[in-house]
Amino acid sequence: TRTNNPREAEPRQLSIIAKRSYPKEPMVIENIDDALREAKEIANKDDLICITGSFYLAARVKETLKQSFYKYHI
Repeated sequence: TRTNNPREAEPRQLSIIAKRSYPKEPMVIENIDDALREAKEIANKDDLICITGSFYLAARVKETLKQSFYKYHI
């Protein structure tokens, strides 16, 4: 996915690099919210979703999770 930070790497290029050492085809989902939604959809109940990347990405994911928590729990 991407944060639209001007210094970020192109997700499709990272996907090509990931193919070299990851047995499955990497998914590229440009929108962070869509990528998080997809991860949650394909994860099983006991799975762990690990978000890696920049602090920009972590902050965006954190905000998205916070908003969805408040949306559904308050």
